[in-house]
Amino acid sequence: FVKGTASNDYTFILNKQDRKDLNEALANSNVLSVSPADLKSDQTVVGGPTKTMVITLKHQNTIEIPDQVKTEYLEGVQDLYDVIENLVPDTIWKQAVQ
Repeated sequence: FVKGTASNDYTFILNKQDRKDLNEALANSNVLSVSPADLKSDQTVVGGPTKTMVITLKHQNTIEIPDQVKTEYLEGVQDLYDVIENLVPDTIWKQAVQ
């Protein structure tokens, strides 16, 4: 979690249903099957909040999701962000946003 320039790591455990929901959102977002370059929008939106994500896979391979994605992937990527944010326990959110 990054707020401003500070970065913090938090650990929590997902139950079986949460893992299923996360895996489904990952699959539906196409972030594991489409390259970040192909996800990235050619248009730049100025202003407003942005979200980025770095997914670390086995063997420390990473996938960096661009902050602005093509329209065809936008709904799936936004859903992935929503699923991840909803999986984080409230106690961790309270610590993170202080």
